[in-house]
Amino acid sequence: MICISEPVEVAIVDRIEEAWAVVELARDQVVEIERSRLPAGTQEGGIVCYCPPREGLLPRGFRACPSTLGLEFNQERRSLWRF
Repeated sequence: MICISEPVEVAIVDRIEEAWAVVELARDQVVEIERSRLPAGTQEGGIVCYCPPREGLLPRGFRACPSTLGLEFNQERRSLWRF
């Protein structure tokens, strides 16, 4: 995943069920995707990254976040995600 001229956005994996996963995007939007679109070994509560899609589209692929990405969450977000 290479985001050209766009920042990487962060998502949280809420739930994984057999072939499907529910992922909460950075914009407080929840999407259901095929589990194969997540990085291998991703578990519930895991943090994944994606490139922001064009307006009106949903992200189709996710990957592990770069190690250089500084993740900072406000207190409200931490309590929702149980950090």
